[in-house]
Amino acid sequence: MKTMQHVTSDYLENQIEAVGGVLADLEKEAQSLAYAAVSGDKRAVDRLAKIKADIERAKADTVVFEQAKVKAEQIEIAEISAEAKAERASAIKQAVALAGKIQQAARRVDEIAAEFRAIISELPIAEHQLWQTLRKAAAVPSDGIIGRKNLASHAFAVMVNANEAPAFQPRPVADIAGVAWGYLSEKEAGLVVGVPPRQRASSIS
Repeated sequence: MKTMQHVTSDYLENQIEAVGGVLADLEKEAQSLAYAAVSGDKRAVDRLAKIKADIERAKADTVVFEQAKVKAEQIEIAEISAEAKAERASAIKQAVALAGKIQQAARRVDEIAAEFRAIISELPIAEHQLWQTLRKAAAVPSDGIIGRKNLASHAFAVMVNANEAPAFQPRPVADIAGVAWGYLSEKEAGLVVGVPPRQRASSIS
């Protein structure tokens, strides 16, 4: 069984224009032959009869093409509507996913903010306790090293400038804290706090 061909409205419009051109030529030729046919010229009469038949056929074809064009336009509008509906559905699906991503990111920001508030609250307390402990141990270090006091201010700076380019971001808080207090980890190895490295061996012995 032969599959029905889908004819576009543009194709049918071209056919209507083509038939219109043929029809105009036929009517012009019929007008030119009218006098000779009325005068009894048999060739003119025969040709005029053929032209009249062709004109009627062309007019009938025009009607068919115009009716077909209306149907083709309806089909095309339906196809455009279906395609637009599918595009809208796809866009809505993407929008839902993006909205979910934004909400998830927003919740994460709130979680990080809450965690940061807790850390900032704990830092000054931990610093105060550390200095008290060092005083008890008679091992109070110099407070001239950045980060040994008010480390929270550096933490604030890092958070505030987190969106800056790497070259403009503050020094990492972990680096500052490492320089300020990293030496205390040596206590676990039994080393003496505050004694220069070259004196440690003799001090421990």
